[in-house]
Amino acid sequence: MTALPRILVPRTQLTDVDGIAVALLTVELWDDGIVLRLAGLPNEATQRMLDEHEHDMTAWAERRQQSPNDTSEAPPEEPGPLILNRINIGITDEHGTSYRMMTRRTGGTGTELRDELYFQPGMPKGTNHLTIHTSGSGLPENAIQVPAT
Repeated sequence: MTALPRILVPRTQLTDVDGIAVALLTVELWDDGIVLRLAGLPNEATQRMLDEHEHDMTAWAERRQQSPNDTSEAPPEEPGPLILNRINIGITDEHGTSYRMMTRRTGGTGTELRDELYFQPGMPKGTNHLTIHTSGSGLPENAIQVPAT
């Protein structure tokens, strides 16, 4: 039977992207990896982005309905990836463990401003804290320590 993960709940802001605060909600410590869950916090800017995206999707769907055989136009890009994928994220610890991002899932209907990142390997026993690093084009570099004990 697989052990359930330990879940750390830092609930702290990591960075800001174009006026949208992005928070680290949870850190899941699995035996074989680490999952970070982030969210763009709702505000007027995010609501405006979501409303514009809904409008653009409706217009795109109407054009597709009028010309069902014309597949040349891709659907409008979701706002979540436009914001969240600008953030480069890494993990370090006091042991110098080399954590590699394996997968990243961003956005989706109803979760447009959510981000889930999976890193390997799992955190070594005896680790006291993880440091989550953020950077990106036009973004400030930041690092926060998350106690792992």
